[in-house]
Amino acid sequence: METRSGCVESGRQQPKAPVYERRVEGNVLIILLGAVFVLAIIGAAVFEIGNAARDRALKTRERDRAVAGIEFDLEGMRQTVAHELEDQAWLDVAGLDNSEDQRSGSTDSGYYNIGLQTEAPGQIFATQLHNTLQSLDAPDDPFRGASAIVNTFTMTAGAQSLIAPSDQRFNLPALQLTPQISVRQIPVSEFTLLSGTTLQLSQIGGTAGRIHSEGDLIVSGGQVTSLYPVTAAGNISLADNGSLLVQAGPNQSPLSFPVESTADSNWLALARSTLRSTILSGRDLPMGMVQAAGIDQLTAQPSSVPPASALAQQQLWRQCSRTVLESGGVVDLYDSGGGRVTGQEAKAFSRTQSPNHPAGVIVFDLAKAPPGPGRNSFYIASSNPDAVVLIRNGRSLPSDLSVISPLLIAVEGGFNDQGARRAGSLVSATDVIGVPVGW
Repeated sequence: METRSGCVESGRQQPKAPVYERRVEGNVLIILLGAVFVLAIIGAAVFEIGNAARDRALKTRERDRAVAGIEFDLEGMRQTVAHELEDQAWLDVAGLDNSEDQRSGSTDSGYYNIGLQTEAPGQIFATQLHNTLQSLDAPDDPFRGASAIVNTFTMTAGAQSLIAPSDQRFNLPALQLTPQISVRQIPVSEFTLLSGTTLQLSQIGGTAGRIHSEGDLIVSGGQVTSLYPVTAAGNISLADNGSLLVQAGPNQSPLSFPVESTADSNWLALARSTLRSTILSGRDLPMGMVQAAGIDQLTAQPSSVPPASALAQQQLWRQCSRTVLESGGVVDLYDSGGGRVTGQEAKAFSRTQSPNHPAGVIVFDLAKAPPGPGRNSFYIASSNPDAVVLIRNGRSLPSDLSVISPLLIAVEGGFNDQGARRAGSLVSATDVIGVPVGW
């Protein structure tokens, strides 16, 4: 038994590792190689995702910079429009083209060239004619309800990429916008209260019309009610128990100004929502007006500005049916065509001395030649800049009346306060005052 057992033992081979153990070792190697391959794919994908995100961020940044550049150029163009109309009373639209050539794109200057160009050349002139007025009726227009002469022109605003197609950097799409600029000429008569500086209002009986201040608007000492949008280029504030009620339209309930000042941090949330742009300050919407001619230019005498200039066309004497010129104590009256007027109508004008004003007084006695259709606007000037225009017998007007002068205008005993009320305006480059009878 031992021998057989020994033979059997001597004839055996060394046992081999089980097959399944070899398979496990091979699968581990395959799994490790597969994991490395998958990780390599994931790493490349993460890199590509990161690179794509970087490119998107750069594109978004550059597009935002281009849009901001266009908006900045548009604001500069708006200021140019205002300055040209203010300085020369006309605008050369074709000359507004503007271009910013970056030439070499960089992270400092941006990767876009920006250009603004008007679609059609033309000129816009400031005018004293009101025969082309149109209503401003957009809901958020700060001057809605008013009428104006509106000239609108369209700009083509483009941003061209500086990165060539062969460049290895990210690609940028071209941008093109078509903004519009409107020049609106609003007659002063569209406002009930218009101030070129800060306007302070106390309690007003009844309902006022459209109110605008180029400075701050301060309401004090009681309630002020306005039928139209109230606007100010500065802030609107309440003081000394003042309150402000504003109706956006004749059939709408008045809205109460809910804060002490538009400088209040809560106001910005109210201006366009609760109050629906019925009260607007310069803090909510940048606002400003320019005059094509100042009061001195508007009331200047005929010989002071070359007649061919656009500024000369602003002079108000050109719109008057009668021109009254005093020199050396002699008063002459002319019609709109330059012809001299004599007779009873001329007798309404005379020059006199007054102990209250030794420089001389030009008297306009409405009782001697009442205004009527076709002769109800008068321009009165003198060779003596210290002279005064004195209006007599103007309490009851038989017709509408306008008096314009570079001189101080004094009204004796009241004006347009008896009988049927007429459309009356007294325009002075100096001042308008009331004086007692016999002044």
